[in-house]
Amino acid sequence: CGGVDAISCLVESIVGRGPNAYFVGPIGAGVVQSLFVYACGKRLHGRLAAVISALMLIFFKDTARAASQILPEVFSGTYAIIAAYFYLRYTDARGGRRMAWLVAVSIALFWDYLAKETSVFFIPGFAVAVWLASERVSARARDVAILLALFFAGIALETAIIRAFTD
Repeated sequence: CGGVDAISCLVESIVGRGPNAYFVGPIGAGVVQSLFVYACGKRLHGRLAAVISALMLIFFKDTARAASQILPEVFSGTYAIIAAYFYLRYTDARGGRRMAWLVAVSIALFWDYLAKETSVFFIPGFAVAVWLASERVSARARDVAILLALFFAGIALETAIIRAFTD
């Protein structure tokens, strides 16, 4: 696969190599990004905020530029906003569902890291956000530890796979 990340490889396996592979993936990531910005806006402040947020993203010229090029920025932004949406779901959930959303946040952050390594700089912000989302100190420490442990387990798995298949 000649793509930048897993999504690019998936698109390439569906549409093949060539011009289609260079445009379908980034445009699709841009569309997914807009949908998740809408979902975040709706969850935070209602449908009007969601529409305004999505339109602001769509009409921001750098977003359109990123969605028309096969560079990691559009994929990284997409995974980051997905992680933010999962975080919002985590803050609203209770019990076992809360833990499932926390795992989803960590997985989205790991995919973000796979798309662009500098996305690792989102981790401290998400760790602080998770810390602030719980009332009890023991739950705070546990949830932050789970978030970080899953993320670093993904990095360890990635390293093991690279080491196993390359010199």
